Amino acid sequence: MKIQKFFGKYIDVFLETDKNKKIREKVYLKDSVNILISDTKGDLYLLKEKRWEKNWQKVIKLISGLVENDEKPIDAAKREMKEELGLDIKRWKKVFVYNQKGTVNQRRHYYLAFMGKMPENDHIPFCKYTKAGLRKTVLNDVFSLTTSGAIIKFLNKIDNIK
Repeated sequence: MKIQKFFGKYIDVFLETDKNKKIREKVYLKDSVNILISDTKGDLYLLKEKRWEKNWQKVIKLISGLVENDEKPIDAAKREMKEELGLDIKRWKKVFVYNQKGTVNQRRHYYLAFMGKMPENDHIPFCKYTKAGLRKTVLNDVFSLTTSGAIIKFLNKIDNIK
């Protein structure tokens, strides 16, 4: 049995029967895309932005957004780069997909966006890292646990990507 209780822009809530015939409430978050940018030298870029949930303090994060209804994840990634940064990236690599399962469920798509040369633009607040520098920054606990885990997995998977 699967009964939809709520359908929203960001989440859907269902009542589902588990294998033991118990009814469980399950939350399904919309799919998301998470993007790390690489330049021609192999340097990596994260976004620095003010976040309302952090009392408008600046945080360093992956570029991310939700996949809209009937949208492919790669199209969502391209749209987010255009909307958030005004960048039109031509070369992309899907690095991995993380499926969160349980009471809360979500599929997160992780992409590497290849820039030729990073734009000399002060209105785009990037933080530039080498792979080693980003790995060290993550180990120094600068990011949230979710972001740290994603970045470590990203770095492990992109070591051989050109």
